[in-house]
Amino acid sequence: MRYEDFLPLPDESTFQERSSVLYKLLASGRASDINFDISNSPLSLLLYSLLTTEQINHLLSVAQAMFTAT
Repeated sequence: MRYEDFLPLPDESTFQERSSVLYKLLASGRASDINFDISNSPLSLLLYSLLTTEQINHLLSVAQAMFTAT
């Protein structure tokens, strides 16, 4: 079993931009197969569906601050 087997099913009504390139990439995956990973990204898709753009931007700034701190 893989971690994605334990993720909750995202609420379809929360998806912000179903037609966006990012949504399609996370849901369907990359065009080429790789033997060491799955093609789609279920955890990222779940986070993308649960977080608003403002929350994502805030978390990005927190992560950037963490990596630039000495």
